[in-house]
Amino acid sequence: MKTRIVTLSIALISLFAFSLFPAAAQEDECYAKNGTWDADTSQCKLTVGVTVDVDYPLDFAAYPAAAAVIDAYITTQQQTFISSYTPDYSLPSYTNNWWMGISHEDYHFSDDIRSIVFTNSFYTGGAHPNSGFNTFTFDVTADKQILLEDLFVKGDIPWDTISTFVQDDLTTHLGDLSDAQMIELGTGTNPDNYKSWALTPDSLIFFFDPYQVAAYVAGPQQSAIPLSTFAGQLNPPFAS
Repeated sequence: MKTRIVTLSIALISLFAFSLFPAAAQEDECYAKNGTWDADTSQCKLTVGVTVDVDYPLDFAAYPAAAAVIDAYITTQQQTFISSYTPDYSLPSYTNNWWMGISHEDYHFSDDIRSIVFTNSFYTGGAHPNSGFNTFTFDVTADKQILLEDLFVKGDIPWDTISTFVQDDLTTHLGDLSDAQMIELGTGTNPDNYKSWALTPDSLIFFFDPYQVAAYVAGPQQSAIPLSTFAGQLNPPFAS
């Protein structure tokens, strides 16, 4: 009797294992076609399209001026990305799944003066995803946007001071990944290189996209300049 039970068990196990082979083979064939295997429906799904995910900063929604700027930025990013979608059907299907995600981080100089730093991450079928920064600073009580020149007396931004500090800081921070030429091209005294910034109670922080001041492997960079560096050059309330 024991021998019959063992034999029957082996037969059932063998039958179960054999029944899995066709599904496993189909799954492998699906992956070979760059598809996704749905085990519940036994379907091989190949998807092509665009996805845009936005983490909306609701903390700014109550302030009309800030909300208007943020809404316009998000809408423009969505429209531009979706309209630029150009799939290449000669490539594997997964490379035609474009994706963009917008996340954010908030910085407070004070209860009234707040910066929001958007990180726009995207994949368009290349070897890897990429990202970039967009930043805005607001006086939410006065309901207005603050520009970089608003920080400084007579709007005179001390580009030489900023450039020297940032270049030295990045060189130190990047270490072996530091490239003097890339740092110079991505900073210097060109205002376009300093469009992404935020304020804390004691620092002016500049943000740099991947590839701007270093190779992709180094990732995005930032440099925080103490506000004390600008003694006598800042407008109230930024001069402490």
